[in-house]
Amino acid sequence: MPPKKKAKKSKKSKKKTEDVSDKDLMYILKAEKTALESKYIKEEDLANRSKGAENEIKQRVLDLRMILEEEKRSKIEIAGEMASQYKRLQESLQTKITSLTNTSNQLQSDIEARNAVYDKLKAQKNEIAEDKKNTINALKNNMTKMSDAFLDMLKDTLAKIKARIDSASTEFEKTNEGSLKKKLEEFTIAKS
Repeated sequence: MPPKKKAKKSKKSKKKTEDVSDKDLMYILKAEKTALESKYIKEEDLANRSKGAENEIKQRVLDLRMILEEEKRSKIEIAGEMASQYKRLQESLQTKITSLTNTSNQLQSDIEARNAVYDKLKAQKNEIAEDKKNTINALKNNMTKMSDAFLDMLKDTLAKIKARIDSASTEFEKTNEGSLKKKLEEFTIAKS
């Protein structure tokens, strides 16, 4: 509230008051009093309005401070919740990454083990195939040798049989040459 101003009495008013009668003085003082009261009421009204405006501003400042504090609290809570969510998400992702890495490593180990088994089986298959091929070639060679030996044996046997037949035929011809001719002649004569 602004300080109240005191009414100043000028020298002129003092001189006028001495010249003026009591009744006039009363009237002037009443008018001054009314003016002062009116001024006082205006000043008091202005002071009250200023006080009301000040109180409104103070209340508004308090409200704004409360809103600001609430916003700060809310901001801190949101930031805390976001940090917490971020941490949980990061932990979840780290767990998934670890799990997938372990799975990947396990699958890689399985692939390597299967490749090793495959390579071993392939080598065994190739070895068995090579053994079979060698066995087949050996059997073919053996069959060829046996065929050649059998052929030679047949040739020898046939040569021996031929020799026996030739020898038996020569012997037969020698022994039966005369009797055979005779029989042939007899047969031809009997027919005719």
